[in-house]
Amino acid sequence: MALPAYELEESFLEKDAHTEGEYFAWEDRSPHRWEFLPIQIPGDSGERLGIIRAMGGGTAAHSAIAANLITSFNNELRRQAPGNCRAYGSDLKAHCPDGRNTYPDVTVVCGPLQFYRDRRDIILNPVLVAEVLSPSTAQDDEGSKRRSYQTITSLRSYLLMAADEVRAEIYTREEGSEWRYELWKEPNSLVALPTLGIALPLLDLYIHVDLLPQ
Repeated sequence: MALPAYELEESFLEKDAHTEGEYFAWEDRSPHRWEFLPIQIPGDSGERLGIIRAMGGGTAAHSAIAANLITSFNNELRRQAPGNCRAYGSDLKAHCPDGRNTYPDVTVVCGPLQFYRDRRDIILNPVLVAEVLSPSTAQDDEGSKRRSYQTITSLRSYLLMAADEVRAEIYTREEGSEWRYELWKEPNSLVALPTLGIALPLLDLYIHVDLLPQ
């Protein structure tokens, strides 16, 4: 007798580690989004092993800030470098060289997309990644996820947007692979993105956003 779908899911996810191939097979048949977090245990097949973790949905504020980012990026990028760079939403995965596969809230790619393992749903070459912070994800976004993104050789900027106040933080890669940190909190600030040659008014990124209570 076949097991119910939820029991199959629990049985699969109870394993301590999965190969990346198992992760992609799991995602391909799941209606939900999952990320792959690498662990330092080699698999018998030589494939990297990792944990498969569910990715939850976001709040209205989270979604609105991400949408404002995509709109602002694409409007400015069309003016600065028509056809060369564009922003994508959270349905597009990114692969990090340290083995993490995850869904950034926003990515910007310049030039042709480069795909990982010939899959059209996961890219290798973002120049900018943006995450909207929430109470449940802020520690990861500012810590281990940031370090994973910074292993992407094409990445030049990592942008963090607060959902409980008007605030933007950015890590910018400089020569020698050093990262410079900047913070904007003044409402009339311009969020400077020199690697893309643009600057975005901070308040534009919070249009129609009901900020989360602190």
